[in-house]
Amino acid sequence: MVRIPRRDAGAHRRAGLLARRSRLRRGRHGRGAPAPRRRRHHSRPRRAAAARAARRQEPRTHPARLAQGRHPAQCRGAGLALQGRVRDLTGDPALPLLFAIGDVHGRRDLLAALLAAVEVEAERLGKPPRLIFLGDIIDRGPESRQALDLVVAALAEHAGSKLILGNHEEFLLDFLDNAENRESAARNWFANGGLATLKSYKFGETERIDTIAAHFARDFPGHVAAMRAADWMVETERHVFVHGGIDPHVSHSTQDPGTTRWIRHDFLDWRGSLPKAVVHGHTPTDSCLPEVHPNRIALDTGAVFSGHLTCVIFDDGTPPRFLATDDSGGEITVAEVDPVVFG
Repeated sequence: MVRIPRRDAGAHRRAGLLARRSRLRRGRHGRGAPAPRRRRHHSRPRRAAAARAARRQEPRTHPARLAQGRHPAQCRGAGLALQGRVRDLTGDPALPLLFAIGDVHGRRDLLAALLAAVEVEAERLGKPPRLIFLGDIIDRGPESRQALDLVVAALAEHAGSKLILGNHEEFLLDFLDNAENRESAARNWFANGGLATLKSYKFGETERIDTIAAHFARDFPGHVAAMRAADWMVETERHVFVHGGIDPHVSHSTQDPGTTRWIRHDFLDWRGSLPKAVVHGHTPTDSCLPEVHPNRIALDTGAVFSGHLTCVIFDDGTPPRFLATDDSGGEITVAEVDPVVFG
């Protein structure tokens, strides 16, 4: 593993060294598992920079009839009353093999490869897998509809699997539900990658937004139902799974659902202990690798920018392992990857 003292982590990230230390080892997941990277090292710092830029300000593209969109920080709580549910899996004896998958963002191709690797790993271990999708299945990437198809199918196939609502699913549901302020909801969503999602559903940018909302709900009820049924927190004996993070000053039972989707630095900068390790996405890691901190595990490895879609494997108390995709070659490969460990 790459171990970095906490005091030096910022310097390493700024220098781009972590992005050049991605060591995707030859995996066990069949044909095409990647050999150690020996080319295109220059691309990783640029991809990490793109991920950081996306966090600072989301894309501003929008349909011609709508004005420029707002920054995500201005979008939160734009009229959407989403409470969802907390899924308590503590004490569940049938939870020995768990895969938690980071932000997909419309990369159906990466998700398909990763799910295939999950099936191979589960078969190798002889255990049925449970999946937790950490949200942000949609937006930015080119195949949001197809990615959500895969998620819905996986939830149906693997008993006990869960989808956690991401802030980008919140954008879409706000667009569907907020009829009185739909133009504002559309601006928020379109400014944050929603146009790519509409395109994947075969909607045109010149269609009336009320027509799009009505046809979306009519033509894709399974997708809408999956998002409405999504949890906002899943808790096991050792871990808490959320999309973005938790308020470290508040107990798990009194967390605000919206905070768990949107929080960044108040959670990411917290150095104190937490009752359970938090497994989250939402904020891309600077290294484009999974990160293990003393109180959290970060799984958003910027799939839409980096080509790395990552999952963590929890197997009956053994140390967590990580699988990641790599699209740098002629085909998408999946292998185990060493996380960046902060201690």
